[in-house]
Formats: sequence, structure tokens, C-alpha cells
Amino acid sequence: MRIKTMASWALFIFWIFTAEALSFESPLPNAAPNVVLVTLDGIRWNEIFEGSDSELTGTPSETVMPHLTQDLAREGMLLGDTKTSSVFVANSVNMSLPGYQSIFAGFPTRCYTNFCRTTRVRTFPEELVSRYHFDHRQMAAFASWSQIARAYSRPGAPVYLNAGLKPSGLEDPFHAYLDRIQMEDIPKWNRPGIWTARYDRFTYAHALHHLKTEHPRFLYLSLLDADEEAHAGHYQAYLDSLKTYDRWIREIADTLDSMGEYGRNTLLIVTTDHGRGKGGNRWMNHGMRYPESHRIFMYLRGRGIDPGTHPIPGTVLTHNAIKTIVEKTMSSASFRF
Repeated sequence: MRIKTMASWALFIFWIFTAEALSFESPLPNAAPNVVLVTLDGIRWNEIFEGSDSELTGTPSETVMPHLTQDLAREGMLLGDTKTSSVFVANSVNMSLPGYQSIFAGFPTRCYTNFCRTTRVRTFPEELVSRYHFDHRQMAAFASWSQIARAYSRPGAPVYLNAGLKPSGLEDPFHAYLDRIQMEDIPKWNRPGIWTARYDRFTYAHALHHLKTEHPRFLYLSLLDADEEAHAGHYQAYLDSLKTYDRWIREIADTLDSMGEYGRNTLLIVTTDHGRGKGGNRWMNHGMRYPESHRIFMYLRGRGIDPGTHPIPGTVLTHNAIKTIVEKTMSSASFRF
């Protein structure tokens, strides 16, 4: 009981930090704002800010995500280096589904495993649909892991989410092509009867195509491969996934830059659902037994973020901030840290 009480107080303190770290200014009068949210499953802050782990590779540490930490950081704001700012998960268990539920709810839910029931609270994607009457062209989500559906919205909510091996159902030849070929190359971490998963390259292709063709007001991209490779103990494959993500984030940013007024009025957010352990084989896992896995990162670029912005020293954020940032951005309010 005492442990639960202490954990609750810790989460409450994180919530206060999140609320106090953000301030919002009057609405901006220019074109309609948009948001692209990207989550990378199970990424350690260590590889982002410190490079590859020499203890695991047996070679000198090398930069893993050069775009994110160098040119993209200059174009936006990167938080979580522990020196100027810290970012944490908003739940007490450092696991995927609880993390995603807290992202979309804006607070920790009563979810403590990857098998908890579908969220029963109103999520911000539901709020966006209700407030702005978005259809599947204006607001879409693509996820590699089917369990995202248990976090994104309540059962029956009128939101579009394509997750796992489920066909997109979109009347577009390219989406139909991806629907077909993703079934010809199913990842080894697919778990029939428990959950489904597809390789990130298919999920990313779905999302990027939708971005280019539909110019959505809100787009969510959820990637998975890195976490699965880490759990399998494949450190080099984990690093390769991070390098791929780095190129993809650069490509998304470049795509937005090529889209004129739409791109200039789009906020790109990148984060992760949880971190990982540190030391020995602890990097393979996360959860309550690995308290270091509560530390994560966040990246913001575009609308409302001046290039090269640095957070106020000592800034502390949690996943709770994402809901607030998205909703305030969509309502045309600018914000600062």
C-alpha cells in the first residue's frame, strides 16, 4: 500500500511539472493548424543523446540518430537530455499499453499491463473528431501494433485507426497494394490470438502516403520494430531500427517543408511510449523492475516552435503534455516551455 501511495504522489508531482512547464498565448490568426504525432516504441534516451552503447557493441560509441540530434534539433526542439530538460512516462509501470493510454487520455489510466481492456476514458482523438467533425481523410492513424486500438479511443468511437495486420479499407490503389504485400511478410513477433503486428516499413508507407495525398489535420504514426528487436536481444537490429526511424523523421520533416502553407502550419511531435533498462542485459527490458525505463524524450518541430528553441533549464515533462500540446495547437494557440 505504501509503495502504491508513493507512486501516486510521484505521478501527481510529474503532472504538476507538466502543467507548469507549458504556457499558452493568444490564438494565432493564420491558416488552420495541423499535427503529425509519431511514437517510436521502446526507445532509450541513451542511444539518442549518448550514441551506441560501447559495452554492447564492443566498439567506440557512435551517433545513432544524427538527424534528430543535429539538424532536426536545430530546426525544432529536442527534450530529455537530462542536462537541460527531462521527460518521463506518466504511468508507474513503464510499459507500452499503459504508456499509450496515458498519451491519449492525458493522464495515467488504470492500465498496468499490455493486456488491459480498451480505454474507458474520452481520448483526445475522440475530442478532435467531436470538436472539428474530422473524417478519415482529415484525421487518420496508422500503427504497427494492433494493441494501439486499446489506447487510441473507446469502443465504437468514430475515429479512423489502421493497426496491426488489419487492412486499411481506404479506397486508394497504393493503400490496397500495401494491404496485400504486408500479408506476404509477417514479422516473427506477430502473435495470432493475442495481437497482430506488421513491419514498420508498411506502417510508415501507409502514413507517408496519406500525408502526401490527403494533407490531414491530424496524423498519427506508431512504430514497433525497435522494441521487438530489443526484447529479442538483437542490439544491432535495434540500432538499425533507430537509424531507420531517424531517416524517416527527416523525410517527414522534408515532406512538410515541401507542402507550402500546409507544412508551415503543421506541428511534428516525436516521442516514445517508454524507455529501457541500463547495464548488462537490462537494455532488453523495461517495466517496474527497470526504473530507468521511465525516462524518455520528446521532439517538436514546426508550428509554434521557433528553430533552435531550447526549453527553460530544468523543464520536466511527462506524456501528459502531449494531449495539451495537440489540443492547444489545433485551437490555434501558441505555446512555449
